[in-house]
Amino acid sequence: MNFLQRGPCPFLILDSSFNPPTLAHRALLLSLPTRATKLLLLSTTNADKPHAPASYAQRSQMMLILARAVPNSAVALIDRPTFAEKAREEAELKKSTWVLGWDTLVRFFADKYYPEGSMGRVLRTFFVEDGSRVVYSRRGETSDVALLAWINEFLDEHQIPRDCVQEVEIDSALKDVSSSAVRAAIKEGREWKGMVTDEIADYIERERLYIE
Repeated sequence: MNFLQRGPCPFLILDSSFNPPTLAHRALLLSLPTRATKLLLLSTTNADKPHAPASYAQRSQMMLILARAVPNSAVALIDRPTFAEKAREEAELKKSTWVLGWDTLVRFFADKYYPEGSMGRVLRTFFVEDGSRVVYSRRGETSDVALLAWINEFLDEHQIPRDCVQEVEIDSALKDVSSSAVRAAIKEGREWKGMVTDEIADYIERERLYIE
């Protein structure tokens, strides 16, 4: 793990593609009253997202810009694709709280991101042995009640306390804000600056990102 801006353990971790960082990212980082260092973490080995359209160097710079708007923050890059691998391989990340948007929560509990038949064992290690927990925010009206019920059944089946996975609230106006929405709006010539900080908007325009 390579820190671009360091802070002390424990961490409140927002692991995202930051392509680009949005106001929803900032809201998630500020969603919990905690003294933990708020870590913006970018994986350079993503499980299923392409590297384009912004380079890792450009996204790293935008993460550092967003970190200036988040008190007590840190920024790091890591070359592990899944949450469980990150927590297992990096001792500093154990006993951390991982903050997930809805789409990331869906991937977190998807079988295809784990070796066949291993998801229960891997996540029990992640939650129980490594002392990690997950908080998430629903996205607008797209959240699937059935998935949340299945997650509770999964936790019960594998003897993982339900309070290891908890919902947090962010401003309802931000629940439909996402990096993909920003990229689409820029490409289509629609208004997008209200979804990012002024400093990140300036950087995107200066670097001419997402216009193609």
